[in-house]
Amino acid sequence: ARGPELHRPVCPHVLCGINAEYMGADWSMKLWATRPIHGHPSDTCLFNLMSAELSDAVNDCVWAPHNSTSFAAAMDDGRVELWDLSERPLDPIVVHYPRNQVHQRRRTCVRFSINNSPVLIAGDDQGSVDVMRMYNTNFSYYSDQEQQDRLNAVMIKKR
Repeated sequence: ARGPELHRPVCPHVLCGINAEYMGADWSMKLWATRPIHGHPSDTCLFNLMSAELSDAVNDCVWAPHNSTSFAAAMDDGRVELWDLSERPLDPIVVHYPRNQVHQRRRTCVRFSINNSPVLIAGDDQGSVDVMRMYNTNFSYYSDQEQQDRLNAVMIKKR
């Protein structure tokens, strides 16, 4: 069976110039600059983020549509991770493990609600879909410029 492949979801806040990349081979997620950002040359790795458990591949990764510093990841062992780089730049803010599983389910995709609801949707290799309500997450409404400023602030703090 072929493992997860390299994917590059683009931040929906296009002005940000940041791409996410997840690698099945090394269980990591990387953030890349697609253009120079405050002292970072383009095409350089800004963050190398490792999943909470370094034993399973990252199958999917998606940016939050309304928060430029947040993204979610779907893992091979069935868990879903929610990251917010402005809150915790090195660790996920939430890790959700499916409960009461008879057989392990591989999470194959994860998506945010696009209608401003604090909802995360995750699918698995058996065709099941879970809808999860996100509590205590930053779900403010920012302008495009504020989104760009927030992500740039995280990048500057990282240096």
